[in-house]
Amino acid sequence: MSESDPDEKVRHQRLRAKLAALDEFHKALGSAQAAWSAMEDGLFEWFKQCTSMHTKLARAVFYSARSFDGRRDMLLAAIPFSPCDEKTRTGIRLCIKRVRKYAEFRNRFSHGHLIYLDREIPQHVLTEGRSLESPLIEGHFVTCDDLRIAALNFGKLTDCLLGFHPDWQPESVCARGCLEEIRALPAEAHSLEPNQSET
Repeated sequence: MSESDPDEKVRHQRLRAKLAALDEFHKALGSAQAAWSAMEDGLFEWFKQCTSMHTKLARAVFYSARSFDGRRDMLLAAIPFSPCDEKTRTGIRLCIKRVRKYAEFRNRFSHGHLIYLDREIPQHVLTEGRSLESPLIEGHFVTCDDLRIAALNFGKLTDCLLGFHPDWQPESVCARGCLEEIRALPAEAHSLEPNQSET
């Protein structure tokens, strides 16, 4: 086949588009995963604060739970015994509530199957295993845009988690708290809409 073969050129263009879409997807997925890890570490900071454990011991205990649910539940169990005031305890609980909801989306992208959609705008998406043999329905797969938005929301929640933490903020800032900011965070990890039900 000669280099001027139009079919060969089209194949090369499609391959380049597919590889570019995969690179874009991997970057978005990596950003979302890193932002989730930072958010979990924010929960750890509160676990350490609530239990008054030494950092090394607190980290060993907190991360001994093999699942996010186990770590979250350990923090929840420690809150009533913490030296924190009630406003701070409320802030921690609100953050945990939002993290619990965000975890649903995190599970979707952590356990999804990568497929390529060769459409007008080619893209890679994640879908559930049971969807692989069925027609794909919009909203039932995770896109690059979903991952970018989730990374943004994970980062905002991390900022809220540490925004009233005494090891991260001056006492005057901690006293103000972040209750309004936490309540206003989008209810869904991949949404840009501020939460209306808690504002």
